[in-house]
Amino acid sequence: MDETGRELLGLLDGLPLALAQAASYLRETGLDVTSYVRLYRQQWDDLMKSDAGSSSPLMNYDQRNVGTTWTISFKAIEARSKNAVNLLRL
Repeated sequence: MDETGRELLGLLDGLPLALAQAASYLRETGLDVTSYVRLYRQQWDDLMKSDAGSSSPLMNYDQRNVGTTWTISFKAIEARSKNAVNLLRL
């Protein structure tokens, strides 16, 4: 495994669900790991800004990596199909 792969593994704390979500995203989009790490960090920052100062459960969850990987995948689905997003929201 290269350095970027180890970085992603560290970001995801080795959690199987987060790893599966990230791997599926990479496979489906063809994105390289370096770009995914950058996207992950941006999404993490966005999630933390949106919850800053609130009593959201996300702020009480120390390992937010599953939520971050899920949000990245959700946004990709949202860009492709509004119907699929509406089904997920249901």
